[in-house]
Amino acid sequence: MNNIKKIRKKGKISIYKIAEETGLTPSYINNLENGYKTNPTKDVMDKIATALGQTVPEIFYPKDE
Repeated sequence: MNNIKKIRKKGKISIYKIAEETGLTPSYINNLENGYKTNPTKDVMDKIATALGQTVPEIFYPKDE
């Protein structure tokens, strides 16, 4: 699992704002957050990490799991 939703909600960032900043659809981001999509490309991971102001490992490879 990833930390997209956790980090996004903690920062009070809407899924629509992330979609706008990354060029991804809100539906795709929602599917990533909820584990329906599990293999995002490096480019997608980089875009989401940048939009959330985090690193790829902090979001996609959390230590707490």
